[in-house]
Amino acid sequence: MTLFVGNYRHSIDEKGRLVLPSRFRTPFEGAGYIAPYEMNVVGIWTVENFERDYEKRFARLHESVEYDERFRNTNFHTYQIEIDKQGRFLLNPQLREMFGLDGEVVFAGNGDHIEVWTPEAYASSIEANVSIFAKTIA
Repeated sequence: MTLFVGNYRHSIDEKGRLVLPSRFRTPFEGAGYIAPYEMNVVGIWTVENFERDYEKRFARLHESVEYDERFRNTNFHTYQIEIDKQGRFLLNPQLREMFGLDGEVVFAGNGDHIEVWTPEAYASSIEANVSIFAKTIA
């Protein structure tokens, strides 16, 4: 499994493309998946990590109506992405609109995937969790 850590800021270009931070590029081998992850976050997975996680999510189908609905809606807005040699990929316009991604974004490594945040949502999340960081570090 590929692990992603750290955070980096990049901007969406005029064609709606994002550039993966160089430290995140190698495991993708030209392709990946992008999908809604949380209420205000888009996730990016390598093909290998996405397929492994998908199998786990698929195995949980029919646990509850709510889970099935989230599974279905996530699949409706999941896209395979092609990543060029410069690390660029097209950010689906629906995802851009749904998550308010325009201009600068924050790429944040979260273990087996990368999260894409608006700078405001990222800052709010960090601020809301400062006490957790303090307890973890102490």
